[in-house]
Amino acid sequence: MEPLHDDYTSVQPPLADSAFENRPRQPLGIGGLITDSFAIFFRHVVIICLIGFVPMLLGQVFPALILGAATGLADVQTNPFGPATFAVPLGMGVLLLVVYILTTAMVIQLAYDEQLGRRIRVGSYIRPTLRALPAILILSVAITLILFVSQVVLSLLGAATPYLLVVGIPFQIGFFLWILAVFSVCAPAVIFEKAGLRGLARSARLTREYRWPIVGTLVLTSLLVLVFYLVVGGVIMVFSMVTGGLIGALFFGLLSTAGTSILVITVTLIYTRLREIKEGIGLDQIATVFD
Repeated sequence: MEPLHDDYTSVQPPLADSAFENRPRQPLGIGGLITDSFAIFFRHVVIICLIGFVPMLLGQVFPALILGAATGLADVQTNPFGPATFAVPLGMGVLLLVVYILTTAMVIQLAYDEQLGRRIRVGSYIRPTLRALPAILILSVAITLILFVSQVVLSLLGAATPYLLVVGIPFQIGFFLWILAVFSVCAPAVIFEKAGLRGLARSARLTREYRWPIVGTLVLTSLLVLVFYLVVGGVIMVFSMVTGGLIGALFFGLLSTAGTSILVITVTLIYTRLREIKEGIGLDQIATVFD
């Protein structure tokens, strides 16, 4: 496997932070990001669903097979609190995370090709996806741990007095969203800049001064995705009542993939916008990673 390092920025160095600070702050363009995200999704809805279909099946079938095999293990039956009992859910969780990362990385690259007006080249996305997989997996676990530890600490502080509990809940939600914004463009940085394990620091630098606008973008997109879920999910529910539960479950899985893909596209557009604002780097320069 190729080493994960940032060899692109050595060719196209970003502007220094001081240069950015001396310029007027440009708006993130929340409305345009959200509109473009849904436009890209609906323009390529079939391809996006196909990209997520195989990982979705793997994420559904493999955990079921693992769980079925684990229930027959003698160690699980004789020792419910043994290592195997905890190893099986952990393995299933890692597998589901890998499936999510594979789909995410493919959709990120599709969004780039669409922005550039290039032909969608699904086959060319496989190598960058596999190359970025280990780093994104490690960084995803790191972000999860950061969120978990921070929420535990805030919960303990909020439980000290009833007043802190009332004030602490909104603060916890806000802090959770802020942390997500800080590391929101980690995956695109790993894929397009080969940032590797430095993806967290790279995302933190790119999102500085724009974290609350990013929170607003992601929250508004999530609300629209929720409406999309309710409308399409209702249609699927009626359809599944007529055709059977298996087909309905398949369509609900595709619906979940579709919603996740819209958010992934939004994150990709946020990344490109931040690089354009803060570093003066356009889409054509970023996409040289494929050439």
